[in-house]
Amino acid sequence: MKKINIGIISFFVFMVVGCATPYQKDGFAGGYEETQLNENIWMVAVGVNGYSSKQRAIDFTLLRSAEICVENNYKYFMVVGSDTDINTTMGMTKGTTTTRDNGNGTFTSTTSGGIPFTISKPSANNTILLLNEKPDNSIYFDPSYVIRNIKEKYGIE
Repeated sequence: MKKINIGIISFFVFMVVGCATPYQKDGFAGGYEETQLNENIWMVAVGVNGYSSKQRAIDFTLLRSAEICVENNYKYFMVVGSDTDINTTMGMTKGTTTTRDNGNGTFTSTTSGGIPFTISKPSANNTILLLNEKPDNSIYFDPSYVIRNIKEKYGIE
């Protein structure tokens, strides 16, 4: 009797090859994208895969916001709007297939079971205002500080 556990094998392969979304432009595993809305207003969105935390999405959104600030020669930025979301997918692996040799040149296969799974993919977005002067009575960010600390936190070069 030959027993093949397709569900367990699929789940194991899925777990081994998976890893948290790296800091990158939007791609297969997630990443950032941005849209310029005005001369000094940008929308920055980050989506990460199921191996990444909501905090990672939020941090990467702040990191990309700070980089945009520096790339456009501004000294500070403010987050004037933000949102987070989690897209959840639920499913079940295929299960176990057992193949039995009937002894007469024929085989019988039976499939049963399966492992339920849930994949949660966090996302975050910011609308940012780029500034050259410190705003009064408002929360603002120094982009060099944000870049240094978030890159250090995640080991980004």
